[in-house]
Amino acid sequence: MGHLPFILAAVAIVARDGFERPIWSDNWSPLASALVLLGALAGIVLILAVRLWGLYRAMDRRGSVRAARRASGAIRHAQFALALAFVVGVIAFGWLDAVRTWIGDGVGYDELVAILPLLVASMCCAGLGFGLERRLREAALLRQIDEGATIYAVPTRWAHVWLFTRQQPLFVLLPVLTILSWSECVALIADGPLAFAMQVGGAIALLALAPLMVRFLWDTTPIRAGALGDRLRTMASSHGVGVRAFLVWHTGGAQVNAAVIGLLPWLRYVVITDALLESLPGPEVEAVAAHEIGHIRRRHMPWLIGAAMGPALVLGLAGERLALALGLVPTLPGLIAGGAGALIVFGMVSRRFERQADSFAAQHLSHGAPQVEEHAASVMVSALRRVAHLNGLPVDRPTWRHGSIGTRCRALGTTIGSRFGRTPPDHAAAWAKLMVLVLVLAGGFWATLDALSRS
Repeated sequence: MGHLPFILAAVAIVARDGFERPIWSDNWSPLASALVLLGALAGIVLILAVRLWGLYRAMDRRGSVRAARRASGAIRHAQFALALAFVVGVIAFGWLDAVRTWIGDGVGYDELVAILPLLVASMCCAGLGFGLERRLREAALLRQIDEGATIYAVPTRWAHVWLFTRQQPLFVLLPVLTILSWSECVALIADGPLAFAMQVGGAIALLALAPLMVRFLWDTTPIRAGALGDRLRTMASSHGVGVRAFLVWHTGGAQVNAAVIGLLPWLRYVVITDALLESLPGPEVEAVAAHEIGHIRRRHMPWLIGAAMGPALVLGLAGERLALALGLVPTLPGLIAGGAGALIVFGMVSRRFERQADSFAAQHLSHGAPQVEEHAASVMVSALRRVAHLNGLPVDRPTWRHGSIGTRCRALGTTIGSRFGRTPPDHAAAWAKLMVLVLVLAGGFWATLDALSRS
């Protein structure tokens, strides 16, 4: 869920130009709007600092695991609180309008200045969270030495903050600000259908090129030819999946994770963190990589885009109609209804896709058998549990996009003996895709009728 706060902030920036003025703009001067937002952000950081001070003392004095978990939750909740304060500041109090009053409404720079306070506050929270990172790493040193594991140096506070900044806020905000700047440039030189076509085409092109930016933003290097690299490339080829490169994601041992970046085969990367490669045995590394290949093979990314757009259109328009019926200004209710629907449906579909990708990995590890074998499912279960343990994630704690590790392990148990492509997670993912298709078609049809009725 690390990217979600910054996605919400980006949506607020984009959505602000969709309605005439902020809700309470008549009652607030630009200076007052700025003071409200900056005060809220500073207050959240201060509250987190006080909270973490007490929890760190409990960790130092008693070695409290419960305090460590509460500290992790406090940092996570503070990031969400910052994003919500920013959304309210933009939509209700007119923070973006205040910035434009002072520096003008230019190409990209006004949005950049508006987002800077949130970025700085988020970095401050990450800096406060360094105390937890340092304590956890130091506590794990003896165990790592006993196990013969790779020992990574504890990063400095600044290195910890910079890693967070590259992986979370900049990962979301740089593409959004680039697309916004392109749209504003097009608006200066064209209008009508031509401008719309140029804006959409440019946005698609920039999103397609985004993996190149992320590759360098995340500090990655290719996995060269060798036993691991050859096995990974052979796996992708055997499943008919195009991947430009498999990359090592250098995090200084801070993350045990893997991800797919990119929609186009010639601009698509599979990234695997350094800690995952060092900590998992070969078969489990292959299982994790097969999970990521499964996302590509089952075409999850385009469906996830639909899972966000479909409910946003349907519920957004429904919210507007309800607001009009009640005599209210329709824009904000439509935005809230569409945004909430997109978050709920996207999370629900994503969790089913994660279980299908797990099932795909188990099918791959069955190595030619006509059905999922028990040992293959066991390898994937072991990989999931090991990743959860190394990340300090309780197996029964659910997350928005991935669900809980425990649920995913139980779903893998249901795949044993099932024919490839016909496991229970495959059936659940198929129903999820059908729901997304219905929502996208209904939303597109309704939006077209709405546009025709207004023209």
